[in-house]
Amino acid sequence: MFQPNFTISAATATALMAIEADRQAIIELPIHADVLAALRETARLAGTHYSTRIEGNRLTLAQVAEVIAGNHFPCRERDEAQARNYYRALEQIEALAAAGGSITELELRGVHGLVMSGEWTPTPYRSGQNVIREAATGRTVYLPPVASDVPELMADLFEWINTRLRASDLPAPLIAALTHCQCATIHPYDGGNGRTARLLTTLVLHRAGYGLKSIYSLDEHYARNLNGYYTALTVGPSHNYYLGRAQADLTGFLNFFCDSIPGPPLRTVPRRRGRPHTRHQTWRRGRHSPTARSSPTPNSRALSRERGSHRLGDRHTSRNQPAHGKHPDTQLDCRGLHRNQQPFPEQAHLSPTSTPWAPRLTKSTSERAREESISSAPRRRTASELVCPAT
Repeated sequence: MFQPNFTISAATATALMAIEADRQAIIELPIHADVLAALRETARLAGTHYSTRIEGNRLTLAQVAEVIAGNHFPCRERDEAQARNYYRALEQIEALAAAGGSITELELRGVHGLVMSGEWTPTPYRSGQNVIREAATGRTVYLPPVASDVPELMADLFEWINTRLRASDLPAPLIAALTHCQCATIHPYDGGNGRTARLLTTLVLHRAGYGLKSIYSLDEHYARNLNGYYTALTVGPSHNYYLGRAQADLTGFLNFFCDSIPGPPLRTVPRRRGRPHTRHQTWRRGRHSPTARSSPTPNSRALSRERGSHRLGDRHTSRNQPAHGKHPDTQLDCRGLHRNQQPFPEQAHLSPTSTPWAPRLTKSTSERAREESISSAPRRRTASELVCPAT
């Protein structure tokens, strides 16, 4: 059976404690069903964009959303198919996670079929040797195991995954990280290995109870830290699987992976008179120092003093202004948390004007009637006017 070589470092232990606190906060967070559905949809779009971008897809996040909605772009057929296939695979991962039970090789092979062809067709493992080369120089970066060893290695990996999940003797984020690393190391297919490994990692997290309501995307962290991602995956003294790669120390990848799981995305604050029952704030806290989660940043302190404001990721918007000048109907990319389709009640009164995405305050009928009654009523004279009337 698969026996990974790793050490739980101080940085990993700190990140694991923070992840557990984040998980509990998100579990207890009340989110309206419509808002949750919007957040999940935006996370799926972000995951599709960033995971395919790692593989060279040229579509932007906005274009991915258009493709999923049924639109097309000239000369982008390959990129469009890749995005649609990955989006369907993400939907299938959520369905498999909800089904529960053990994770099987058949599920992985079906997911790979979705990634490559858009259809749930379990694909066989590769029958020949593949080589990962550097695009610019052609230099061999990694030589995976031979095809005849792949079925046994994959069977050992899935036996290890299910044993660890049942025993709960290892933190779930570490099980997911080691699964990702080993699947990428085996490289069981001729193509689509990276996307399939990332999808399998997501499935492991969901089955272990660390899906975090499906409102974040690990793929964004990988894409934004691509050099770190590849460096963390490149372990061992040799590029050859049989010359030390199989027994390599995976501690570095564990550190990278645990830093990719985001902090709590939402916080509710008590109701104030005349305002909605809840007001949501979002923030992103770094994990690069142990004190980053316990000490608020100066920006967050300033934000807490400013009533009626939101923080979306690293971005601030006032209560009556959409983020970055965009209308609330658009996708907001927020580094680990994504939202769309007017997620908050306070933004319901915003509407576009002739200027794209320009907000406009609209008044209700009762407010206009009250203002008209006030303006038409006779002005009450002050005490000085009553004593000394104007001449």
